[in-house]
Amino acid sequence: MGHSTLVPKCPKDLCRQPILLVPVQESIIPTNRLNSGTSSTPQTYAHGIESIRSRLSSQQISRRTSNVILQSWRSGTHKQYEVHIKKWKKFCGKRKIDYLQASLAQALDFLAELFENNYSYSSINTARSALSTLILLDGNITFGCHPYVIRFLKGVYNLRPPVARYQKIWDVDIVLRHLRKLSPVRDLGLKKLTLKLVMLMALITAHRAQTLHLLDLNMLRKSSSGYTFTFDKVIKTSRPGQSLPVLEFKAYPKDRRLCIVTVLKEYLKRRSIVNIGGSKKLFLSFVAPHKPVVRSTISRWIKEVLAQSGIDITVYKAHSTRAAATSKAKSADIPVEDILKAAGWARAGTFAQYYNKPVVGSSSFAGAVLNL
Repeated sequence: MGHSTLVPKCPKDLCRQPILLVPVQESIIPTNRLNSGTSSTPQTYAHGIESIRSRLSSQQISRRTSNVILQSWRSGTHKQYEVHIKKWKKFCGKRKIDYLQASLAQALDFLAELFENNYSYSSINTARSALSTLILLDGNITFGCHPYVIRFLKGVYNLRPPVARYQKIWDVDIVLRHLRKLSPVRDLGLKKLTLKLVMLMALITAHRAQTLHLLDLNMLRKSSSGYTFTFDKVIKTSRPGQSLPVLEFKAYPKDRRLCIVTVLKEYLKRRSIVNIGGSKKLFLSFVAPHKPVVRSTISRWIKEVLAQSGIDITVYKAHSTRAAATSKAKSADIPVEDILKAAGWARAGTFAQYYNKPVVGSSSFAGAVLNL
């Protein structure tokens, strides 16, 4: 794209935040009102998206091209930014500052106030990225790319380094012993069968609840060795240049009580009976009328299994399954490259810093996780 107003220059490897140079308002509207006729999943965007469209139009960019560009801002990012943008507008309102025309010093002062209010490095860094969608400084660079801003964040890091949520992780074997008791699967009620399947999938794949939520029967393939799910939508770890993940679930003859193929096969049989609405989403509520569940429900199911297994859910959340599974795989000497591929991480540093925790316990990734 040849227009510098749309793609400001930024020091290489210093700024990774998305660049949007227009106001973000507090009201939101669904994508399908802006982009009717497409098959994309409805998301929420800032009402100021029409201002982005107008800016693109002023650069002779067609509406159909704009429709694609506008899809680059994911709803999850919007939700994170919205919190800090509201705080920024309140900060500017008290000081009678135009929040779109603030100076470098004024915006830095906002970050300093967040620091004094004991915000974490991660939160302040997110605020920096949020302001970068609003503020364009002299030299045609976004706020977050300015050398002083970069130095400020380094100072915050040194004074208040980020701390991992978990210093230690729960033992996967404890949960597996509980899951083994939920056998044979043909005798389980739909609730227990569903909970067992969700937890096994979370451990074997080391993926988020969001990924499990997206599993769809239209993307399911059965083979002689098991089941395979593909995706037609991006997930949290998706990035340009990388193919969408493929989740393979193979039989585990070593212990049929933990065999994901056995559990999934039984679940699909039961699901076909209660699926009155004809939904293609894999996971349905085990309570009538058995509608497709949202991501937060899957997270709640995972926490329920953790609690039943004796894991302290006041400390450990559903997301902790990623650290538990990958840490166990690492202790079983699974190559880091295989762990990164399974969990969808691009850098070994991500696993080392945030997920590889001391764990009691133990060749494929799934086999290492399931081995008691």
